[in-house]
Amino acid sequence: MTITTSTGQEIPVHRGEWVFWRPDGTVDGCMYADAWVGSSEDRAAVRFYGKGDGPKKLAAGYRAELMTRDRWAAEVMPLMLGRADA
Repeated sequence: MTITTSTGQEIPVHRGEWVFWRPDGTVDGCMYADAWVGSSEDRAAVRFYGKGDGPKKLAAGYRAELMTRDRWAAEVMPLMLGRADA
């Protein structure tokens, strides 16, 4: 199964990573992509935050971005580790 990243790139589902961004642009968390979620931001939010909170978070300005694991490792992981050079 392939999924489409937020930049339009088609990748195998096992190579995807969802990143959840707070309204202030900081990372709230991340999770592996899976077949149930696919390329759906709504489903990703439900999977990550829960059925009741997922839609509320998106409505409050949180966003979910699907990217490759390589991009996640280069751009997001350093932010999560608090590296100053990220």
